[in-house]
Order: sequence, then structure tokens, then C-alpha cells
Amino acid sequence: MKTRKIVLLAADLILLAVLIVQIVVSSIDPTKTFTLTESPDEVHIYTANKQIDMYFDGENWYLGQNKYPGNSVYIEDLISKLSKLHAVNKVGSVKNEAAIDRFELNEENCISVVAKKGGNLIRSIQIGKSPSGVQQVYATIDGQKDIYLVEGNLRTAFDYEEDYLRNKIIYEIPAESIKSVEYVEYTNNKGKITERKVQVPDDKKPSYALFTTDTFVVPEDLSNAVKKYTVTVNADKVITMDIYELEKEAKVAAPGTDSAQEETKPEYTYIGISSESPYKFSVPSYSLEKFASETEKTE
Repeated sequence: MKTRKIVLLAADLILLAVLIVQIVVSSIDPTKTFTLTESPDEVHIYTANKQIDMYFDGENWYLGQNKYPGNSVYIEDLISKLSKLHAVNKVGSVKNEAAIDRFELNEENCISVVAKKGGNLIRSIQIGKSPSGVQQVYATIDGQKDIYLVEGNLRTAFDYEEDYLRNKIIYEIPAESIKSVEYVEYTNNKGKITERKVQVPDDKKPSYALFTTDTFVVPEDLSNAVKKYTVTVNADKVITMDIYELEKEAKVAAPGTDSAQEETKPEYTYIGISSESPYKFSVPSYSLEKFASETEKTE
């Protein structure tokens, strides 16, 4: 009888131990949050075929060694995504080379993001692939060996070209400071250039207080370009802008035929050079339409 009681007591202790283990395991939260306590003054994005460098000078963000003005709204949004990373699960380790390939954390596929403060590393993340159909990515964080499933589609968030992160404002001035706006329209008639000045009416002046571009990625060589307009905005300072037309041949489907039959037609792009920017930029079509509208009214 005594032996039987001992056996039953041992069994009870084993069951109790199993229950305690189950309670402990079930209470462990697999999620983990990585939070930054300070804001970086450098952010670098690396992929297999590009590198984007962002620097903060205490007031503004700049891109690359050429110090292109950065779009602070877009860059701060990237930083906010770096500042709090929510890992929902641990799925593997970088010690396993097969896992690195499976989650596309290898050099050929991953996006690496590094943030620094005062030259010191404060955040690093290697972003792999996204599971199908969910807003999550596989990633490693801050040099740890663990591979996590992280909330948010960080792959899309950080897979930008540098041009996207640049400030696209060429100039911006208070509308009330504009005293006059005029532009010269150039016409090339068989090699003969004629000029016609257009004075912008007072009620249209405010529309010239801001000029933006779609992109800075434009041809550097303007030797074959034709100058179309020179715009002069007289405000607290004089702002000038020259607009050039570039013509190239484009193949399009011939009218009344299928796409296999093509014909060549001229295609035009417009490039701007301003006193307010050291960089050439594309001129959006809506700006050209504005000039054309003013031209029609003054003819």
C-alpha cells in the first residue's frame, strides 16, 4: 500500500510538472518589438544594384555626395518605419544557409538598410521576401542571427530609386511677393528664330509662385534641344527658367492597322534649367499647357 501511494504521488508530480511547462510555454509571447530611442542623421539603403545615401544636416535632408535636396516627408516616413519594427514570429537563423536563400536574405535579393547617429550604428535591417498575400517580410534586425517575420511590407517601402526621394520643388515663393511675370516664346521657322514676349495677367501671377518637376532624371546633353520659353518671375528676387524641347523618334502603331505595323512619329520631352536649381529637370505637361493657354489669350 505504501509503495502504491508513492507511485501515485510521483505520477501526480509528473502531471503537475507537465502542466506547469504547458502554462509557461503558452504564456510566452512570440512577438518582439525593436524600438529606436533616437532619430538617425544618416540612412543608407543597399541592394545588389544600387545605393542610396541620406544625410541630415540639422535642418534638411540631402541625398548622396552631391547633396541633392531630399524630400523630408518621404525620408521621415522611412525613418518612422525603421524606428519601430514589430516581429510577429521567429522563423529561422542565418546560421542555416538554406534559410538565407529560402527567405531571400542573400546579397542578390535582400534590401539592407542602415541608420546611424553621430557616426554610430543605431539600426540595421536586412529585408528578404514577403510571404504571398500578406503585408509582412522576412528580415534580420540589428545584426542578430535570428530571422523574423516582421509586420509591414518593408520591401516595398524601401525599394525606391533616389530620384523618388529628392525634393521636386524647383522654387516656391509667396504669391503676394510677385510683382510681374513674363515669358518669351521662341519659334523656329526653318532655322529662323523669332521671339514673342508674353506678359502674364495679374490674376494669373499666383500660379507662378510654385514650380515643381516630375523627375531630375533627364538627358544632360542639350546640344540638339530647341529653346521654347524663357520665364522670368520678378518677386523679392528675380527667378528665371529656360525650357528646352527635345525631339526623338518613337515607333507607334500605324492608324487603322494592328500593332505589328508601326510608323515613326516625333516624340517631345521638355527640359528646364532654372536660376533656383543647379540641376536639369523635366517640365511637366501641365506647365506647358499653362504657357500655351496664356499664349492663346495674348494672340
